[in-house]
Amino acid sequence: FSHDGGKITRFRTIEPRLYRGEVYLVSGPLAADSPLRLLEIKAEIPENVYGSPIVDSQGRVVAVYGEAAPPEAVPVKNLHYAAVLDSELLRSWLAQNESGWVPPPLEANQAQSGKSPSP
Repeated sequence: FSHDGGKITRFRTIEPRLYRGEVYLVSGPLAADSPLRLLEIKAEIPENVYGSPIVDSQGRVVAVYGEAAPPEAVPVKNLHYAAVLDSELLRSWLAQNESGWVPPPLEANQAQSGKSPSP
């Protein structure tokens, strides 16, 4: 296509689509108190849907899609990874409760001037 105009594709409009799948495995770090979890999902999911919500049967967002497992690395067909959301942290954010969030450290002169830290 030419750069004189935009290519018309199915991605020009937001069109939600549902894909059924099943949880194959829930994994996480060895530390039992860690809230970090990873869903391994068996489903036929298209490419390039990174960051899409994963919902449960009640329609609640429970995870965020990460990527497909490399087919040569796993014995299961159509395996995908999704990061499980920390429900307590999510509820806190939705309630606009700032007690669980930590602001970035600012030097005294940055805090007074209102300037952002430089990279």
